[in-house]
Amino acid sequence: MTDVTGAGSESPTIRISAAVSSDRGDRVYDAACDEAGSVSVVRTGPTGVDALEPLVLATDGGRTAFVYSSSPSTARELAGELESGTVPTTRADAVVEHDPDVSSLPVPETGPLSVGRRHVLGPCGWVDPLEPVDYPLRSSDRTA
Repeated sequence: MTDVTGAGSESPTIRISAAVSSDRGDRVYDAACDEAGSVSVVRTGPTGVDALEPLVLATDGGRTAFVYSSSPSTARELAGELESGTVPTTRADAVVEHDPDVSSLPVPETGPLSVGRRHVLGPCGWVDPLEPVDYPLRSSDRTA
C-alpha cells in the first residue's frame, strides 16, 4: 500500500528518506511497497545527511526505528516485520519513542541526526516534500 494523502497521518508507516533523484532510493521504495499490505509506504525528502540514505523509518504509533543506508532487501524485510505488527528494532541503528502525532522527524539521542536543532528542517525526511497536505497552512498576510 502506498500513502497518497500525506506522510504524517497513517500508522503503521514505512518512510523512505532519499533525494528525489536517487535511483537507489527508488529501488528501496519499490521493494517496501512490494512487501507492504496494510502498511503505508511514503517516499519522503532527504534528511540532509547523505551518508544515511536511503534511510528507512519504520513507525507504528509513537515508536520509530531508523535503519541507515538500507538496501531493497532490508526495506522488504522491515516492511514485512511492520506488517506483522512489530516495529523492527533488532537491526535498527536508532529507535525513538515520540508523540504519535509528531509532524517533524523524531530525533535520536545519538548519531548524525541527533546533532543540532531542526526548527526549519524538522519535516525533512519525515514528510513528502511534494505533498501539500503534509504542511500546515501558513498565511502570507502581515500586519504592520
